[in-house]
Amino acid sequence: MKNTIMFRWIGLFLMVLLYSCGSGTKVEGISDEQMQADPELAALVNSIFEDDTPPEKYVQVALNLESQHANDPAAIHILILGTQKYPTNMAIYYELGRLQLKNGAEMDGYQSFRRVMTSAEAGIYLDRISPYFLDVYSVQAIVYSPADEAYASIDSTGQYVYYQTNTNGNWDIYRLSMTGGVEEGIITLPTNEENPNIDPAGQYLLFTSDKDDERPTPLMQKLRDIYYYDMKTLTTTNLTQNFSNDYLPSLCKLGKEVAFVSERNDLSENSTFIEKYSNVFMMEPTGIFQVAMTKGEYIDSNPSFSCSRRAIFFDSNRGGEYQNIYRIEIETKEMREVLPAGNYNNFSPYTSTGDSSMVYVSDRDGNYELYLYNFNTHEEERLTSADAEDLHPIFIPNGNKILFHSNRSGSYDIYLLDLESKNISPTPYSILARIDDKITALRMVTPVVEE
Repeated sequence: MKNTIMFRWIGLFLMVLLYSCGSGTKVEGISDEQMQADPELAALVNSIFEDDTPPEKYVQVALNLESQHANDPAAIHILILGTQKYPTNMAIYYELGRLQLKNGAEMDGYQSFRRVMTSAEAGIYLDRISPYFLDVYSVQAIVYSPADEAYASIDSTGQYVYYQTNTNGNWDIYRLSMTGGVEEGIITLPTNEENPNIDPAGQYLLFTSDKDDERPTPLMQKLRDIYYYDMKTLTTTNLTQNFSNDYLPSLCKLGKEVAFVSERNDLSENSTFIEKYSNVFMMEPTGIFQVAMTKGEYIDSNPSFSCSRRAIFFDSNRGGEYQNIYRIEIETKEMREVLPAGNYNNFSPYTSTGDSSMVYVSDRDGNYELYLYNFNTHEEERLTSADAEDLHPIFIPNGNKILFHSNRSGSYDIYLLDLESKNISPTPYSILARIDDKITALRMVTPVVEE
């Protein structure tokens, strides 16, 4: 299950201190060299130490440090100073809580949000805080059992959802009618068959399998290939037979091209699956014309086509330590970063019909949640809130509904999120109760330190 998220992420919260040194007061996390080299940054930071600094200045400086300088620790401490000077200003507390949760300081973040929700201004911040504690839209389980079900795929008619399940002790490919009924095994072998991707017309299925690697090697070192399964003749063809891992096939919306992930450019030996770097490739559904779309020693993963078939979206760590979402033009191979980078991971992108928006996964608030990005307004919206992993979202064709898998019930199941069905508007009191539940749960798991 974890193999799909190809990166090494770190949940680390850095405490920053304000201290006096020489002739001025400085913020740890911003070095003397940085201040000297960037007069604009120096002026920005020093502006908060003026006697008449207004509360909005603390927010402005903190947001600038976060977005323009990627310095969340310094931003957090700036906001802490703001709360000390303006203890009743809820705008400062809201931004502080958001940044604390983003950087893994859950208890501090919940306490900051609690301060907002117990204030007279709670209603102003309700829509911004409630997604941290409550699914914004209606979510219902579509495929569920004590086993794990993951990686949903659906044809253009929306009749069947295809997925992988370990109900038999290994990964197999099943399908289920969207209206319910009995699960139907499509590919059930003693090996692992994963990542199903159904042709929009429902004529063939692409999937990943390790069935042709007969070496007596550990599971993590088994080579996986991408296969073509004819739904009429029930025949299987290996499309990528080579000495590397090939996985996560993704058909374009019309089924004319396939994007996939391959480790064929990493020639290092004795490396496990999670240690190798990977790139995005393209091919035709028959397996011919396999072409590298990205290069370099990066972890490029989770490709999907734009609805227009002009570009491929994928996630990569090529910008630094964390995964972020990129877009590469198929014709020119021009590449750009889609979302602002931060000290968190954005991954698994999938665009809507018409390419007006993109659903993806982010751990910016402490765990894996679904987010929506609007290409026209450039606004991001958090869609889910659960103490679980919400992963691999896809849009249902020609609709405002999203399929994804999540372990919110204990095992991984397939869920449907309806963007046209918002949950009942929460109240400050209901969100406050959820915040208190989070704080209580954290206190229960916090180890007692003996003196």
